[in-house]
Amino acid sequence: MAIRNPAPLVTKASMIGALQNPNPLFIKAYVGRALVALFARQTRDEQATNQTRLHNQVGFTGADGRSGALSAKSFLKNKTLADWQVERWTRLNKNGEPRLVKYHKQLNEIALRKRMEAARRHETVKAVEPEEMDARTFNQMRMLP
Repeated sequence: MAIRNPAPLVTKASMIGALQNPNPLFIKAYVGRALVALFARQTRDEQATNQTRLHNQVGFTGADGRSGALSAKSFLKNKTLADWQVERWTRLNKNGEPRLVKYHKQLNEIALRKRMEAARRHETVKAVEPEEMDARTFNQMRMLP
């Protein structure tokens, strides 16, 4: 039986907590990975032009389209972000929350989807009969929980 409303993996509170981590490399990676996940939700046209054209509650808002796309591309290319990029996404807004936090619902959807896909892959691997695989794979699977 599937869980209809799983507990959220990404919340405003969890994001604020992560962005308060004292390790700047952690924060750069956290922000960068979040931006890449949001960038992947943009349409191909939006990705190519670094602009948000469809106001469909998916990907970046119009105000964040250009900087979000450029920062995500920078992270994909360099595996890090510049300090000014991190500062832009961690700067507090009028509600006292980092700018990136407004995307918590989308990031939660992405995290839940990833978890479901991983669970499906795990179930598929566990369902393979031992006679259908080589001895090495069978021995590796015996160590799975």
